[in-house]
Amino acid sequence: MTQTTDLLHALQEGPLTTGEIRAELGIGMPATRVFELRERGHTVITETVEVRTRRGASRVARYRLIEEAPAEQAAQEEGVTA
Repeated sequence: MTQTTDLLHALQEGPLTTGEIRAELGIGMPATRVFELRERGHTVITETVEVRTRRGASRVARYRLIEEAPAEQAAQEEGVTA
């Protein structure tokens, strides 16, 4: 399974921040994988959220899957992943 497919499956479960994607999925460049999902026709929005850090607070991206590409939905129903 590719990192892009891993990210799609994770976003189907709910929104994730850049840090969560790196830590939980081991994806070093989340924005690139989100770009690839968008290129495939998925609707992914980016929200800016504030998270607590050791030094106070920081603003990070949180990605939310709004709608899957029709071709991807059909492939998943048939058990095929891109």
